[in-house]
Amino acid sequence: WGLKKRLYSRSRLHIVVGSTWMKNQVEQSILAGGASIVHIPDGACIDLFKPVDREMARQSLNIPANVPVVMVYATYNPRKGLKYAIDALSLLEEEKRPWIISVGQVGALDELSGKYHIRDVGYIQSDILRNLCHNAADLMLLPTLADNLPLTVLDSLASGTPVISFRVGGVPDAVRHMETGYLAEYKNASDLANGIRVLLGSGDLRLRMRSNCRKVAKEEFSLGLQAQRYAELYGNLMEEIRFWNKQK
Repeated sequence: WGLKKRLYSRSRLHIVVGSTWMKNQVEQSILAGGASIVHIPDGACIDLFKPVDREMARQSLNIPANVPVVMVYATYNPRKGLKYAIDALSLLEEEKRPWIISVGQVGALDELSGKYHIRDVGYIQSDILRNLCHNAADLMLLPTLADNLPLTVLDSLASGTPVISFRVGGVPDAVRHMETGYLAEYKNASDLANGIRVLLGSGDLRLRMRSNCRKVAKEEFSLGLQAQRYAELYGNLMEEIRFWNKQK
């Protein structure tokens, strides 16, 4: 450990991190001594993931136009918090239960099938279909327990769909409470359920959030902006290399 620390402190390291949370982690690590730490979040393809006609999106998935719809990222990976999604949906009153678009592992939400209409699309290879799923939904539920900054969150925002998640890792960089979604207390299914009620309970709120989501995706998390930030970093590094070469 001491050898590593000495080596790192004498090296010209430039560390790129994808979230504010990751930046904080690196700043507290053995790497912090001699490294420059640059925050460059991943980007969403805002030309592909974008708002489309909601009625058309629902029609393509055989979902009625006039019902509330929640998209759930459903996978058995414990880190993605499927248990909390199921618990939260189980807490909703019968008259407030939305239709569900289940994306991920087929059958992951089978225990809710007696209570909910579930459109189980499984894993999606087509980005066009994923964009339709985001647009058909009023919100996306992703109760991840540990994440840097999930691309599925950025895709959802680019599509104009608010996200309900836990306040964990890099998620709050993009999911801003009551602006682009709802951040629930960590591992609190009741708070997740409350977030679903709040967002589905106000069409005006969702409309405002849809606009905010698209705006944040375009201005802060586009692929073009990610490429521009890397180009600026490499340009600065080239200038640094040229400077040190002149000193030799």
